[in-house]
Amino acid sequence: MIEKSYNQSLRALEKNLEKLRGLFEVGETGSIHQAARRLGVSQPTLSRSLKNLEEALGVTLLSRGTRGIKLTAAGETLHGFATRLLRESSDIERKLRVGHDSLAGRIQVGTYESIAVYFWPAFLRQLTLSHPGLMIALSTIDESRHYRMLKSDKLQLVVSVEPPADDHLFSTILYQDRFSLFSAQHAPWAQSDSVLDAPLIYVPTAVDGQGRTIQRLLEEAQVQPRCTYEVDTFEAAKALALEGIGVAVLPCKVAEKDRLAGKLAPTSLPRLPARGFGEHRICATVRRENRLEPRLRLLIREIKRSWHREVERVD
Repeated sequence: MIEKSYNQSLRALEKNLEKLRGLFEVGETGSIHQAARRLGVSQPTLSRSLKNLEEALGVTLLSRGTRGIKLTAAGETLHGFATRLLRESSDIERKLRVGHDSLAGRIQVGTYESIAVYFWPAFLRQLTLSHPGLMIALSTIDESRHYRMLKSDKLQLVVSVEPPADDHLFSTILYQDRFSLFSAQHAPWAQSDSVLDAPLIYVPTAVDGQGRTIQRLLEEAQVQPRCTYEVDTFEAAKALALEGIGVAVLPCKVAEKDRLAGKLAPTSLPRLPARGFGEHRICATVRRENRLEPRLRLLIREIKRSWHREVERVD
């Protein structure tokens, strides 16, 4: 009986595949009106199409409340399928145009701003030369949202620091980094004892591999700066340091290019290791069921290889 019901649902879905785009747009916009505008159809036409889809499948896909349209649990499941189907349709088009490229298609990647600035530009330049059929959609919005989007299949890969423990996710360590102190070369406290008087610039939400914040790491080392600036991103902290505003706590990779260019100077404080502190992992994370997907495995391998080349070059 269960197998018969499943086969009936599958046949019903096969006959109504064209209606999935409507469900996809409703799920994306949360509005039948907005979805209809995106599709270039009238609202009654889209409503009727979705109603027919519900009747064909024998499930309720949408719930209507005071806050508008929401997808039911069945609707969320079908929306995820529609998302993958539409993405793979686009991938097929790109594969047909470029032929043998194993990475051809669109991969949506979430990361944080600093990695997007110091790693992705050069990496993408090289990657698109060897894989012209690949299109990366790079997102740098709030990191916590990235993992929710990954679990709902709106992203296929997240490259970030210390991913959360989650049975639905699978992470590969790309490399390990640590925090250190950096100041502008022209600043009065660069490589001098006056660093004790310098304002300290840091990201309060940044953590190491054990979940300790920078503030806690400083407290454990009994470092008590006289003045601090808290900022949202490492890029902001680095920009302030480059202007001579203070000493920034940065991951070594974030500071690397400006250090090699002679713009930033590593510095230290008493009780803090000169080679850095607060080790943490940068990881590539995918949905567990996608961990063997060939394109994702190849992209992660290319990212890891590129980072290791950078480490060897600097060392």
